[in-house]
Amino acid sequence: MLAALQGIPEELYEAAAVDGANAWQRFRRVTLPLLRPAIMVVLVLRTLWSFMAFDEIFAVTQGGPGYSTWVAAWYTYATTFRYLKFGIGAASAYLLGLVTAILALIYVKFLYTEIEY
Repeated sequence: MLAALQGIPEELYEAAAVDGANAWQRFRRVTLPLLRPAIMVVLVLRTLWSFMAFDEIFAVTQGGPGYSTWVAAWYTYATTFRYLKFGIGAASAYLLGLVTAILALIYVKFLYTEIEY
């Protein structure tokens, strides 16, 4: 995000100030549209990583106590390797990938716009 902020040309802010835009309008009309690609990448990656949160849970709690730290990736692992239900585990892994891909496409649809300088 910092790199995206630093990549915004200062001339755009100067032009907006000359046109009479206040700080909120400069943020809304200059900064935010130019940050949309970076925001999109961050949202897609954070969503993907949150669905794939497995290693921390495995290392710290191993799914416990009880079922309190069960997430989709942990369910896939436990179903496949603890209960040896390979078909259900493969189906849950496929669905997990499908859900993350759909969410990524939704993010891209709503956040992607062409940037013209």
